[in-house]
Amino acid sequence: MLDTELTRDSAEPLPQVKVIKRYGKDEISGLEIGNRRVLVVVGENRGTDDTALVNFASRTNTAIYVNHLSNMQNDYTVNGNLLLTCLTQDEFDETFCPDILISIGGQTGDYPFYHKLAETGKQYEHWRVSETGDIADTYDHLTKVFECSASEFFSSVDVTGSENEYFRVWKDAVGKYVSVNDLPLSAAFVAQQMCQLIPENSYVNFSILNSLRTWNLFSFKNRVKCFCNVGAFGIDGCMSTFLGQSVMVDNLCYLFVGDLSFFYDMNSLGIRHIGNNVRIVLLNNNGGIE
Repeated sequence: MLDTELTRDSAEPLPQVKVIKRYGKDEISGLEIGNRRVLVVVGENRGTDDTALVNFASRTNTAIYVNHLSNMQNDYTVNGNLLLTCLTQDEFDETFCPDILISIGGQTGDYPFYHKLAETGKQYEHWRVSETGDIADTYDHLTKVFECSASEFFSSVDVTGSENEYFRVWKDAVGKYVSVNDLPLSAAFVAQQMCQLIPENSYVNFSILNSLRTWNLFSFKNRVKCFCNVGAFGIDGCMSTFLGQSVMVDNLCYLFVGDLSFFYDMNSLGIRHIGNNVRIVLLNNNGGIE
């Protein structure tokens, strides 16, 4: 038997931890957005209806941050990868850092955005909307997870008209960085030029993160559907994935791949029944060099 008594004063203090709370769709209506600056980040997406999101953005002046994998384009979407590579951390913190970040969809691969949020000294909340309730604390600020679809969330959350100019700030800034002039012959030059040439309704596959990050600096002229093995974080199988997709559709299918990734999966070109809709652009970037 112990001859000492454990008291509140003598106990070691518990460590401070972040609490992540889960909410069902019936608990959404009590949320308060107020006049805070909201940024919705759309990760990998294969065709989510954005009607409820657009209505939400119009009432709250929300900016919808997208890249090619988001497969989303509306009046409130902005692709800020090129902009963020040109901003200082102080400029991002002062003007662009949100009060609430709401993430939907899968992986993004937006390294410029990730680094700016990781290095900011400003406090913000991260809310995750996912039907499976998965924890994806990409920015180390996750506080709320909503187990519902994006449409259910943005239809249910109770908001009033916002007077902030957050969306317009993003839209105007992105508009000033629509292109880069005088690029040398490089993967970035190929992406810049071919973004204007891919036909409407084509399918575009980026072999892996190197290609995705490069192409996210530029915007397509026409509407296309984009895919990437970004969730695997490796170079194996990107061409096999692409070829498997190409046999299921009649649309033109493009793959942008570096030499090392191509050689790793070169045997897939021996697969029978490859259609004439396949277009492979092979870039010799010296074994994956960036």
